[in-house]
Amino acid sequence: MSEQGRAARAPAMPEAERVRLILEAAESVFAVSGYGAATMEEIARACGMAKKTLYRFFPDKASVFSALIDTHESPRLPWQTGEGEDQDEGEALHRLLMDMGQYILTPRQMLLTRLVIAESAQYPELAARFQEDCIARTETYLADRLRHLAPRHVEPDLLAEMVVGAVIGSVQIKSLISSRDRKVEMEELRRHAQATMALLLGPLLAAQPAA
Repeated sequence: MSEQGRAARAPAMPEAERVRLILEAAESVFAVSGYGAATMEEIARACGMAKKTLYRFFPDKASVFSALIDTHESPRLPWQTGEGEDQDEGEALHRLLMDMGQYILTPRQMLLTRLVIAESAQYPELAARFQEDCIARTETYLADRLRHLAPRHVEPDLLAEMVVGAVIGSVQIKSLISSRDRKVEMEELRRHAQATMALLLGPLLAAQPAA
């Protein structure tokens, strides 16, 4: 049988698999070239597909980037699954801060953050999408958990922003500007989470009326 005949009989690739390959290729291209310099042609070449096929799934580069954001998993939050119900609230909150920090420091999330920072001036829509679907979503999770702890004059959203900054702010900045050992990152994250519990959330927990 000819090569052409075998190709004609080859099973079609499922659409979900095509999308996965396109997004993997796009992530690699964006990492090397940056969002601004990357082209749909490069993405098509990287995933081994024709541009026509790529455009069938994504009309433009912005839609590819948006889909990439959608593939990034949210942090695993124990209170949403009912896990950790036997822990006291302080232990549960400490675990939450660590889960949140580890999510923000994952290689994929850091790559996305670097891309957005580098391209935000020229492509503000990227920054807006990242703010809405990554930063704001994470802070909303935390604000919901901290709502009952927020003092009367402090909005839960503001308390969540303060906690995120205290736990992850300087750790993330250091990791964004230089390559760091994962163990060093995690130890620094642990120390920041413990300090945030001791100085900020611990006193708020202690001020809660007894059940």
